[in-house]
Formats: sequence, structure tokens, C-alpha cells
Amino acid sequence: MFNLSRRHDFLTVALLFEGSFIGLASGLGWLLGIDPLADWDLTLSGALAGLAATAPMFVLFLVAYRSRWAPFQRIRRILRDVLGPPLSDCRWHELLLLAIAAGCGEELLFRGVLQPKIG
Repeated sequence: MFNLSRRHDFLTVALLFEGSFIGLASGLGWLLGIDPLADWDLTLSGALAGLAATAPMFVLFLVAYRSRWAPFQRIRRILRDVLGPPLSDCRWHELLLLAIAAGCGEELLFRGVLQPKIG
């Protein structure tokens, strides 16, 4: 089966998992009569706004990462021990592909289908 400590296996599972959100969004959208891409605005200003919106989350991540609070230290240890080895073996373009797949899949599912259905 898969050995998630190996780079190739980790990337395969991660891309399949994140990519499944794209398929799930497409299927749910079709069943519910919602176009997951209807509100996508792929512009430079939109991309810059999205990057700016990540700044507070990144700052909070850094605070949590450097915190001495025991729950954050446990999370940091788990992330380092479980995700550290396969992620440290990845090349930059593989991490970029994984980040794009995660971002697109989650946005399509949550903002493209679930938010319009609930809202």
C-alpha cells in the first residue's frame, strides 16, 4: 500500500485527497443545480486581495508555532514528526501543486457549492 513517509506516496495521497474535493464539488453542484465556478473572479486584484487576507492567518500561525503553551507544542510535535519528513523531501514545485490543489478544491466545495446552498 502507501508509505506516507515516502515523498511520492505522500504526494499521491495528498493530491488525490485534495483533488477529491474538486470532484465532490462538481458532483454536488450538478445534483444541487449549482455551478461551483459561478462566482470565481480570477483577476490580479482578487489574487492580491486573497494574498493580503492570508497575512493575519500567517501571523497567528507564527505566534502559535513559537508559543510555549502545551497544546500548541503538542500540535507542533505531531506536525514535525508526521508531516515533516515527507514535506521536507518535496520539491518546491510539488508543494506549489499541492497548495493549488488544496486551495482550488476547498474553495470550489465550500464557497462554490456549500455556501450558496446554505446561504
